[in-house]
Amino acid sequence: MRTKGIKQQAIGSKWDWQFVAKSYLALAYIGVEEMREKKYCNQPTLLWRVSKQTYDAKLLLIPIIWNIKHAIELVLKTHSVTFQKGYFKTHNLRDLKDGLAKILSIQNQSKDKKFDELVRIVDKYYSIRIFNGKLLNSQTAFDTDNDIFRYPEGNKAKFELNLKLFGTITDEELVGLQKEVDLINCRLNIPTKYKHLKPYWNNFSKGS
Repeated sequence: MRTKGIKQQAIGSKWDWQFVAKSYLALAYIGVEEMREKKYCNQPTLLWRVSKQTYDAKLLLIPIIWNIKHAIELVLKTHSVTFQKGYFKTHNLRDLKDGLAKILSIQNQSKDKKFDELVRIVDKYYSIRIFNGKLLNSQTAFDTDNDIFRYPEGNKAKFELNLKLFGTITDEELVGLQKEVDLINCRLNIPTKYKHLKPYWNNFSKGS
């Protein structure tokens, strides 16, 4: 298994990386809450009509997903900084996931449910199979530069967003999104969760 990208020595501590990852996750979580509760938006949805209305809760969905995807990248790099004091300069989530697996020697370990959960989330967002694939339609996507959702088009994956689909997301799908934010946040704390990381724990707990 070879991770693509140039290895970069981390300047900041793992706590710095963790803080920034949690920051993106926090705003994603709040965004989902607002979409569900509409605390700041009590008007009916006018997203696809000509209107002077500047705020509609569904406008939050794209930055929510972007924040989640960027947080996943930061989570993977945070763990690399934790255990190797460096990270690979790539935005490719699959490469970063493979790099973490190599660091932790997962291929030589028995199956680990928590790592498998993280892998499932990484692969899901890498290939945009969120909301049961609703956003894909007939397209396929491999977000190699993690830049889908930055722009409606022109990303490295050559994936075009069907913006009208964002108006069809259900409350049940939003709940699922929120659960995934929770899970990603939990996986930021893997040194205390993963049984096979015990050899690393002394160094981690000393802040080295």
